[in-house]
Amino acid sequence: MKKLVLLLAIAMLMIIPISASADLIGTGELKIYATPPIGGSYYLNYDADMKLSGITTLGLEVFCVSRENAAANAWAGYSFYTVPDGLKLAAWIADNWTDWGTSDEIKGEAQKAIWKVTGVMDIVGTSGFDLAIFSAANAISDSLLSKYDFSGWMFAESPVFGQINPNYQDYLVPSSPVPEPSTMILFGAGLIGLAGFGRKKLFKREEGLIKV
Repeated sequence: MKKLVLLLAIAMLMIIPISASADLIGTGELKIYATPPIGGSYYLNYDADMKLSGITTLGLEVFCVSRENAAANAWAGYSFYTVPDGLKLAAWIADNWTDWGTSDEIKGEAQKAIWKVTGVMDIVGTSGFDLAIFSAANAISDSLLSKYDFSGWMFAESPVFGQINPNYQDYLVPSSPVPEPSTMILFGAGLIGLAGFGRKKLFKREEGLIKV
């Protein structure tokens, strides 16, 4: 009887989603692009376009944190959360991988390290950047990790099985992305308009001072 209760308890823990320890930011969409380098039979470089809070952002560097298939080159619905406890080590790697380089190959090495720390799969070699990145992350103490600022990242969770939408891969995505060009153009036009309005008011004041 005790063994049965223990098995049921373990099963209940396994079905609790990773997002249980995180706060919901909002719902939106991701379009994933998986590209080389390739580690065995897996793509290691993930990029994404994102729609969230009415803003579309293109070309984000993202990291996969689950085993499911990607909804490649197609928009799919996601729920976005703050980084949950179970993904903080992976988020640390996502935040620091450029310390080893900025190429797609180094990013692929960081992806392998992320899969290992999250338990998704272990394809980290016995040497190389993937092992160096994993070792650096694995050496971080829990106390230091608890003080780290993860506000630059979000956890994007795909719908679970049984819902209308299929269960796709989950990702770590930047939470402060650069707006797409059209957004920047509108923002720039607004600044120019404000600057012109302020200059016009200044000229009127100067003219008033001259008249006095």
